[in-house]
Amino acid sequence: MDIKRPLIALTSLLFAHVANGAQNAACLTPDADFSKTSPIALRAIATSCENPDIERLFYNRAYASDLQADYHTYLKLIPYRRIDSQDQVNFNAYRMFLGLAEAFSTQVNGTEGDRIAWLNRAYEQANELAELRMKGYDRIADRRVREMQSDESNL
Repeated sequence: MDIKRPLIALTSLLFAHVANGAQNAACLTPDADFSKTSPIALRAIATSCENPDIERLFYNRAYASDLQADYHTYLKLIPYRRIDSQDQVNFNAYRMFLGLAEAFSTQVNGTEGDRIAWLNRAYEQANELAELRMKGYDRIADRRVREMQSDESNL
């Protein structure tokens, strides 16, 4: 079975909802698994969401997916990179954190709005750190981690 066909069908379905001006059904189920959804499709979902927090969540997911693709490109550009480099460790930690944040977001006490806000903060912080590290600003990223840990009660 070719996996591209269902993804193409899903993407065209998502764009059809946006073209009709209706809110996408995915906006009503933000807890579903969107890990295999392309950044283009995630942005299409985001543009159709009426709730600004859910819209921001889909944009954050799309940006995280873009950062992961950029990181894989970055790895290919470095010909003699060690397998166990600190960059690889940081990237794996980034991916694991986002996966755990998605998995455990349903355990956040409070309303759905609280859960979406918590997940948005998790994405925004992780994306900020990943972007800084990809640009080579490891010391700034380390400082941001310390700042975030001192304000850990918010996440």
